[in-house]
Amino acid sequence: MINSIIKVSKFPDHIFELSKIINSFCYNNPELALASILLENKGNYSDKHAIDTAIVAVIIAQDLECTSEFRRDLIGAALTMNIGMRKVQNQCYFTENALTEDQRRQINTHPDIGVDILKKLCVDEERNKYWLATVKEHHQEYSSNEDKYKEKGKMAQILSFADIFTAGLMKRGGGRETLPSFDILVEKRSRFEKYVNSDLLDLCLKSISFYLPGTFVKIKDNKIKNQNKWEDGVVISRCNKEIRAEIPLEKRLACHPVVKIRLKESGKTDKFENIDCSEQITETKMINDKKTEYPSNRNRYEIKIVSAEEAGFKINLNSDNPDNSKESADDRVLIYGLISENYRRLLGIK
Repeated sequence: MINSIIKVSKFPDHIFELSKIINSFCYNNPELALASILLENKGNYSDKHAIDTAIVAVIIAQDLECTSEFRRDLIGAALTMNIGMRKVQNQCYFTENALTEDQRRQINTHPDIGVDILKKLCVDEERNKYWLATVKEHHQEYSSNEDKYKEKGKMAQILSFADIFTAGLMKRGGGRETLPSFDILVEKRSRFEKYVNSDLLDLCLKSISFYLPGTFVKIKDNKIKNQNKWEDGVVISRCNKEIRAEIPLEKRLACHPVVKIRLKESGKTDKFENIDCSEQITETKMINDKKTEYPSNRNRYEIKIVSAEEAGFKINLNSDNPDNSKESADDRVLIYGLISENYRRLLGIK
């Protein structure tokens, strides 16, 4: 149990200190934080999933300009949402067998059990009412909830989105295999809609985007005609800084990442270049006998998600000491530069 490493009376303070670290990390390095979900593999499933969920949830809350108190309780809820089934959660992750009756019972009742445990750990019903309510409601369906726009409902919906999304990135049954964030967000939209109001869901999608930082891709420039050349790359940002600074969240698109590609030159050290996928094709057309450039309906770049190996990055992402790996220095800088030491410290939860 989490409380085995701290005094029970200090549990809320411990969680809030951890919340400050996560909130600060995500505020100062949101792309780095999101990339760590895909690229950082340390920790058991239960702890890793809780931290991943907290990262996604607080980044959405930051984009929605939620208050610091809202973000604090949201992170607390994310870190403790499964405290009522931590043991069975790890058991289920490492097996492909069907759930036993007891395991199913624990999973179905874990929100209520979690609230009872948190109360025993001195999480106050008045001071921390949204934290407790969000843990209780994070698996509740909202399609028939008339109070879905109230603050505690909004917090629980954000947590539900983050919980489903990050769980979808991890394959059950032992080992860890990431599934494309694009597939999770597009193909499983109906599942999100069971737990999240459609307007809020659209904002969550635009905040996180279809191409999570740390995603390996192949990218093609449609401006180069008659050339089917795909470059290897990795997503380093959900969108460019100008879009993030100038365009409100509700008006953004979820499919315009910034991709770092590797330019392979024969006999030379590889070079890297950032590609902004928000750029559209510009075409030339004669208007009143004058050549005029205008944007077409097509984006300039096409992207497809691939594995690290398919993208040409032969890196041991599980290596505890990347400096001893055999990959090139440029590769290690590209990948391990996305992982913050702050995040490593968060994996100390037992």
